[in-house]
Amino acid sequence: MITHWTPSIGDSSALGWFTVGAYLGASALCAFAALSATRRSADFLHDRSVEWHFWLAAFIIFVFLGINKQLDLQLLLTESARNAAKARGWYDQRREYQVAYIMILAVITIAAEIGLLSYYRHKGAPLKLAVIGLGFTGAFVMFRAASFHHVDLLLNRRTFGIRFNWIFELTGIVLVMVAARWYSMKTAVEQSID
Repeated sequence: MITHWTPSIGDSSALGWFTVGAYLGASALCAFAALSATRRSADFLHDRSVEWHFWLAAFIIFVFLGINKQLDLQLLLTESARNAAKARGWYDQRREYQVAYIMILAVITIAAEIGLLSYYRHKGAPLKLAVIGLGFTGAFVMFRAASFHHVDLLLNRRTFGIRFNWIFELTGIVLVMVAARWYSMKTAVEQSID
């Protein structure tokens, strides 16, 4: 299978670099939230909290997404899938597979959101907001990777000169940033009271 993808800068626009900065800023705030979570536990080496694992995972996800924003690894995935479809003879039916992919993705995303919100229901509002932000970001990334013509048309539409693509992507990032900062500040206040 031959692919024509090469690692290069995917979006060198000012907003592209701003989005990279937002991903990396969110990852830094998630790292601070993870550190805050370790301070909540008397012995974090032996008793790492659920919150610590959550914020560490969010940190790793956002570092990866920040790097991926410019490398466009999803294009490699899309091109590989296209080549596989052509090689196996079902490329002409790709729309049916893309619709099924998007439907499955929607179900998985909604189920994951409900499951995580249920799992973290007693962990406070900042964690719930972060789960919503991660879900929003994850759904954006997966739908973008689908490379479905109608999804691309929607994401490239503009309202007041702003592409929906930017709105969808930055909304999830901002929600996680706000949640991580809120969690760190809440934890600091709780520690000062103790």
